[in-house]
Amino acid sequence: MAELEACTTSAADPAGDLKVGIAHGLGEMVLTTPFDALRREFPRIRLQINSHWSVGLIEEVRSGAIDCAIGLLTDQHMIPAGLQRIALGAEQVVVVSASRSPTKRDGSPWRLRDLAEEDWFLNPSGCGCRAALVRAFDRQQLPMRIAAEIFGEDLQLSLLSANGGLSLVPRRLFEDSQHRDGRQILSVVDFNMPATVALIRRAMPSRFELAIDRLAAELTAKLEKTPIQA
Repeated sequence: MAELEACTTSAADPAGDLKVGIAHGLGEMVLTTPFDALRREFPRIRLQINSHWSVGLIEEVRSGAIDCAIGLLTDQHMIPAGLQRIALGAEQVVVVSASRSPTKRDGSPWRLRDLAEEDWFLNPSGCGCRAALVRAFDRQQLPMRIAAEIFGEDLQLSLLSANGGLSLVPRRLFEDSQHRDGRQILSVVDFNMPATVALIRRAMPSRFELAIDRLAAELTAKLEKTPIQA
């Protein structure tokens, strides 16, 4: 009842705590200018921000624990009835190495079986991208060696060395990383993971409708200004 009243009485000037979830790995991308614009335009809103895996964020929006979320979604992510998924920009999750060239010596791409003896530096369980990689190895009945489970792709990139090691990183994050030098994106013919940066919100209107619309527009504009490098 309170939410319905707020929609009709204060839609143009919303006030209160706007709870926003951000997927791990997207913080650097969205925690700057988009939120600054939101604070300027809606001074009576107090932002409450938390970070989680995209799967967890979807459930938090569904349950009402948060008002909206910015997730990194693949084809494996299901959006329940009652929620909306708004695509903000394309992303690609890539395999990165410090010891291998982007392709084999003959110019052909790598295959997962070529990488089966490598150590992987990955996010802990719960990461949808890691789960997709594990499934890809399992489908080919290949062994997978996880050397370390570490939160944060930038930290994972710092641990890669000339002696070996692989990481799975959103390409836009890799392009901006201070640890990019000496690391190469591998062309892997049997593992391709396109993803979408998306805003998840409830389908029913809320008192924060205008603010969430503004956040989506700001994020879309920022992603368009920082395209993924070829």
